[in-house]
Amino acid sequence: MAQLHYEQFGSGPKVILLHGWGMNSKIWQKSLLQQYDCQWVLVDLPGHGQSARVRLEISLENTLEQLKNISQEPACWIGWSLGGMFALAMAQAFPARVRRLGLIASTPRFVQGENWPFAVDDKTLQLFRNNLSKNYRQTIKRFIALQFMNVGNSKQQIQQIQQNILQQSQPDIASLSHGLEYLKTLDLRQTAGKIKQPVSLLFGDQDKLVPQQAIEKIQNCFNRTQLTTIVAPKSGHIPFINQPDSFNRFLHSLLNE
Repeated sequence: MAQLHYEQFGSGPKVILLHGWGMNSKIWQKSLLQQYDCQWVLVDLPGHGQSARVRLEISLENTLEQLKNISQEPACWIGWSLGGMFALAMAQAFPARVRRLGLIASTPRFVQGENWPFAVDDKTLQLFRNNLSKNYRQTIKRFIALQFMNVGNSKQQIQQIQQNILQQSQPDIASLSHGLEYLKTLDLRQTAGKIKQPVSLLFGDQDKLVPQQAIEKIQNCFNRTQLTTIVAPKSGHIPFINQPDSFNRFLHSLLNE
């Protein structure tokens, strides 16, 4: 059976990084991570990057079983966007494996719903689903560009990310479709407040997928006494690239406090 691909480097406490939908582990900036005395584990989610041969399961339970095998020991889990939803679900399902939790531009519920107005319209996800089977490369390019909307001087960053992501192995299209289904249906609001681990949140103030108006409602899903929140200025859905200083503050709050 094919195994999830992940890259490890550094030494110290283990930190596992999960990327977002349609991306892969090349999204992370290793030069910044290497400033910390940690053992970093950069994961390609099922169906993405060099894990393309591992199908992303439509069952959350099965997906978490795949992720659980990355580390047998307690670790800090950091997830961005869809990866953050999986990291949050890991903390709920396997608390002994998750020592601390970091969520970047992530939310317990990705789409709009009752008492949850500040989120993505389901029609937007459906548009990506429709375009995915026609031209996945163009769909990924558009998704990357959307994450930088209203962020000035981002053209070079967009082009660099598109190049880094699309030069990797072609993702499994069925897995990408399953990932969109997770974004549409996964709702972790009711259980987020039950986790015991310290949680750090990082948002971008110009994010169009997880808008700034949603931050307070997201915070209210968690136990506030164990919560740290950082909002990166002039940043979209990828604040760890737009604002490395804010990302460093986030990492410091998560790893050193």
